[in-house]
Amino acid sequence: MTSRFYKFGVTALSACIGSLAATWVCTDRNNSPYVVHNEIVRPPKRKRTLPPRSDQIKSLQSGEEYDVLIIGGGATGAGCALDSVTRGLKTALVEADDFASGTSSRSTKLIHGGVRYLQKAILG
Repeated sequence: MTSRFYKFGVTALSACIGSLAATWVCTDRNNSPYVVHNEIVRPPKRKRTLPPRSDQIKSLQSGEEYDVLIIGGGATGAGCALDSVTRGLKTALVEADDFASGTSSRSTKLIHGGVRYLQKAILG
């Protein structure tokens, strides 16, 4: 019976000493607990605005050379422009009206083309 109380006393004393040690470690010199400040780091907002259409036309007429000229800013033209820019080519995209105002009449298969291949890979 005494050994049972002895084991319980040793366990309780060890728990108390461990708690006191943890409290001592987690406090600074002023006896205040450490506080972790979780702060969300947000990148600075870019103040980037597109130049007016007249300035863009003047830029195209300035004699500057481009690697690729894409006529038509529909879904296909925008996709081609994105592809050429990501390949490092200097690209000019011209459109008679607003970009994507009259979308391409045919399916571009620029977005949904991968679903067909996934279906073939999974189903065989």
